[in-house]
Amino acid sequence: MKTLQNFIFPSFLLAIIMTGCQKTGIEKIAENNTSQQFSVSAAKEWYYGTFKKSPEWLASDEKGLKLPYWKNGKIGKIGDLDVVEFPLVKESKHFSIPNINSESEIRKIAEASISNVLFIRDVAGKIVLREIEYVPNWNFLQKAAFDISFFTLLKDFNHFSGDVTVKSWNGEKISLRVIEEGQVQRVAMKLNMKLNPVNVNTIKQSQSAAAVLENCVTTSYCIWQSDCIFTISGDNMITNECGSWYNTGECWDDQVCYPGDEDECLLYGIGCPGGGCDPTLISPEQGEFNNYIMKESSPVFETPPLSNPNGGAISASFTWDVAKGQIANWSVRANTDYTYEKFYLVSYGYSYNLTHFNTGTAFYVGSNTMIQSTYTQINPTFNQIINNGTQYTQAKSHVVGSLRHVMGVELHLPFCPTNLDFTDVIDNWLTFTPN
Repeated sequence: MKTLQNFIFPSFLLAIIMTGCQKTGIEKIAENNTSQQFSVSAAKEWYYGTFKKSPEWLASDEKGLKLPYWKNGKIGKIGDLDVVEFPLVKESKHFSIPNINSESEIRKIAEASISNVLFIRDVAGKIVLREIEYVPNWNFLQKAAFDISFFTLLKDFNHFSGDVTVKSWNGEKISLRVIEEGQVQRVAMKLNMKLNPVNVNTIKQSQSAAAVLENCVTTSYCIWQSDCIFTISGDNMITNECGSWYNTGECWDDQVCYPGDEDECLLYGIGCPGGGCDPTLISPEQGEFNNYIMKESSPVFETPPLSNPNGGAISASFTWDVAKGQIANWSVRANTDYTYEKFYLVSYGYSYNLTHFNTGTAFYVGSNTMIQSTYTQINPTFNQIINNGTQYTQAKSHVVGSLRHVMGVELHLPFCPTNLDFTDVIDNWLTFTPN
């Protein structure tokens, strides 16, 4: 177990405003300690007075498990954005680390990695909070004598080499950049766990989306974690000791691509329409999902094969499609069984006595791999025999239900977060005519 020094945080209060979005390379970050309105105390007041009352903080699983270290705030600018950056003390430290080094090297990388918190104010006065992680690469860590504690986005960043990940407060990844001496080399635009690499050809509705994702390489990452014991009392946090680093087993492949024109709106998820995403782009996953849920459904008319003209009961069953995928290979089906007798009357011709007719509850048929589909029957199937005992005998079945499709992936920038969860109404009729 590694014993850490205690951190004591004083209490301040003040008010604050937040940031707008301008395209600028990360190398254009300029230190600026003359920001008079947006300050350490202003960020702290906004955190306690506004953020801790917000749905984002209240809904987070990590509330109460991490706290900015208010003593070491740094003030600066990123384009037109005012930024205050603090170290972040956490009960559980965890970092996404590339699987390109030995286990002993990865442990040293994890030990040296840093979690900070950014308070960002745009030109309109809106404030957002972002967690930022600095994971050095092995060569840089050796050059830095295994200590990168003095590196931040606002100080000495031009010398940093490694991965920089930006997250929301609840831990959702917004962007990942691979940095070499302060310059962006690659950007991870796809952070979906346990998925195959992006097929650019599936992006049908946006050439720019394909341009973003071409020239990509796949990099494998795993979460490394160290658990700490600490107590929080008001504005004070005392960190006692942290355990050794271990691989949680949570691993995935990221699409890490050559960057285009860097946009701070996308990198920090702020100040842009749709929360920092591009609403004109459709991800490959969303395109696949949209194709999958397309449905065909039209009334079904069923006439059985020719029956014995000399009479005698005819009993059989058949399966019919209540609905099916227009592109994907799925269907909602129902089984119908029947029994009828056929008679010949000189004055009327053939007549039919339908003694049994029933369509049961419908059911889903299809794959449940990437997309989970669940059929639910809303009401019992309605069955009705009409004009029985005549030449016009018919039977009808009415099936009403719902079919829910869910694709369990996370969409990340530049694609707008979209809930790939769609429920469709299934409503169709069968008309059965004896033969």
